[in-house]
Amino acid sequence: ARIGTDPRIVVSTELDDALPLVKASPRRLVQVLVNLLVNARQALSGTEQPRIRVETRLDGDWVEVGVRDNGPGIPEHSQERIFDPFFTTKGPDQGTGLGLAVAFDIVRDHGGSLEERSRPGEGAHFVLRIPTRGRESRRR
Repeated sequence: ARIGTDPRIVVSTELDDALPLVKASPRRLVQVLVNLLVNARQALSGTEQPRIRVETRLDGDWVEVGVRDNGPGIPEHSQERIFDPFFTTKGPDQGTGLGLAVAFDIVRDHGGSLEERSRPGEGAHFVLRIPTRGRESRRR
């Protein structure tokens, strides 16, 4: 698959076909994934053989969606601030610094988490975790 306006970016997937249901707003989760994919696409500017990988899996009572790219990664000094509103490592014409903050809030509102698991120089890796319906009913 290809994404965005750069036909060089290759998107691959490894999707678990047997994931359980989650209680969530599809529209809001799509917004999270679009934010992650747009960030990945922007990070790949100037990268040779740019790639984005989307993975899903079950981890206990959690459905995980991972988005990783092979760009330059997130500088270590920025990693603790990437979910802060208005924080950005991009130029002023490339975003407001709200995408990850909004994504973080949406996932938190669903009882889940959004984690950054990147290593500097190895691309960015984000993992969205949403509780399964079974976990949701046990929380109450």
